[in-house]
Amino acid sequence: EPVTVSLHLHSPTPLTVHLDELTLGSGGSAGWRYHTAYLPLIASRHAITATPPVITCTEWLHNSGFEARTGWQILETPYPAAYTTAPTHSGSWAMRAGIATPQDNRYAFSSFEQTFTLPTEAISATLTYWTYPVTTDSQNDLHYVLLLDAANEIAAILDWGRHDTRQWEAATHDLRPFAGQTLTLRFGAYNDGLDGITALYVDDVHLRVCHPNLPP
Repeated sequence: EPVTVSLHLHSPTPLTVHLDELTLGSGGSAGWRYHTAYLPLIASRHAITATPPVITCTEWLHNSGFEARTGWQILETPYPAAYTTAPTHSGSWAMRAGIATPQDNRYAFSSFEQTFTLPTEAISATLTYWTYPVTTDSQNDLHYVLLLDAANEIAAILDWGRHDTRQWEAATHDLRPFAGQTLTLRFGAYNDGLDGITALYVDDVHLRVCHPNLPP
């Protein structure tokens, strides 16, 4: 009975294959029977060109410009963060963390955050954002930008200090070392309720992730 044998080769480099013996097996109620067929020596060169993966770059965060009311979680604190129309880096809205009005000064953390999962196969993951820090305090108040892991522990401190530049400043961070992890990006300000006040305005927060779309 004729038998057809198919051989499929997959290799990113040229490959030479030699076939000279083939063993076939068949089974039934009487058990397995093996037959050996001797083939002429075959030398085939398969020059296989590997198909390069298609690289896709995607915005990984929701509502990066704060123009909607989605994506970001405002944490419940004695003085919560809030959307604001001034100052803004672009568009009509930004987000404020901290206290911007002296008569509102009190002990409070004020923060907002967004959680995301980076793909394991990420080739690059670049976080960029703009902040506008304001403070009249010289003691204990604080601005901070944190990365938290899935256990809500600090995975990285991206910014930690007290600044009063009162202008928009850009920041860029490479998150590729965190590929495959679930992270929370948190922006915030701390006020101790004494002396001056501290606020942090944030706008245009982008996480650009590039990853391959491997062919099927």
